[in-house]
Amino acid sequence: LCEIVLLPAPPAEYRDDDGKTRLHVETITFESLLNKCFGEIRQHAGSQVDVLLCLLDGLIRISLFSSEDRPRNALKRHADMILQAAKARIEQENDLEVIEERMGDLEAALKAKPPKRDQDDEQP
Repeated sequence: LCEIVLLPAPPAEYRDDDGKTRLHVETITFESLLNKCFGEIRQHAGSQVDVLLCLLDGLIRISLFSSEDRPRNALKRHADMILQAAKARIEQENDLEVIEERMGDLEAALKAKPPKRDQDDEQP
């Protein structure tokens, strides 16, 4: 996902030289891959603090590669769902504080500008 977030979204339509749509395809987007990779794990993690922290760590890592608003918003949405699940299922206050701190780390990473990459580095 760290490499995929760097790629431009694939086109959903292909047009001929006259601009007429000739082919419409269902695309696989970063957001759909993120949902597949993180959604079900989050849903089944329940009150497993270590699993929720690993999910947040993964989101933080991906956010370091992303400079576009759309994928960053998707990362934030997943983090919000993780925090919401944690608040609903984790009774231990200290465990919840650790998750909230990691959430703060993600928010800081999302606000930071990713390092400028050479064009050669952008190709996975």
